[in-house]
Amino acid sequence: MPSPAFAVFQRLEAQVHTIRQVAARELAAGSGTAPVLYRSCIVLMVAAFDAYVHEQGVRLLQLRAAASPLAAEEVVSYLKGLTATQLAGPQASGLIRYRLSYKTLAAPDRIDELLLAAGLDPVAIWLAVSVALGSRPDRQRPQLQLQYDRRNQIAHEGDWDPVALELRAIEDAHVADCVKCIVDLVAQLDVALP
Repeated sequence: MPSPAFAVFQRLEAQVHTIRQVAARELAAGSGTAPVLYRSCIVLMVAAFDAYVHEQGVRLLQLRAAASPLAAEEVVSYLKGLTATQLAGPQASGLIRYRLSYKTLAAPDRIDELLLAAGLDPVAIWLAVSVALGSRPDRQRPQLQLQYDRRNQIAHEGDWDPVALELRAIEDAHVADCVKCIVDLVAQLDVALP
């Protein structure tokens, strides 16, 4: 059964599908706005993944903090700015969500840090996910990193190529690669995470 985090991801991913449809209509009409829409798709797709990992993180960190005093201190160390007492209180999930809101959890290394704080083995998780996708961790991780980097080019650099002095090329194929990479990854993470 899919997790509540997966349901959040699907709702966010639906926005990407809608924007791709608009981009296809704009492209068919000869409008020059499709690249702008494609850029939006990549930003939103990576944001959907980030939201998924955040939602899983809240759940996993709360479980970890409840496991033992030592585990709670490990979660406190990862989140910073909270106490073990707060993590045992009625507002624990809200406080964890609040502290996670300061973290971007879309890059492989950041996911590893979260998994470690949750008492999980990132190597084992990446292996399970990769094998389920018919791949290897040394392929899956760089694929995700590429999508994250492309999102950063768009979100933080305006997708501007400082050498060519123009916007970087983007097409629906780029969006399709991003969507496939992330949808497949999330589907398998949802199975691999406890």
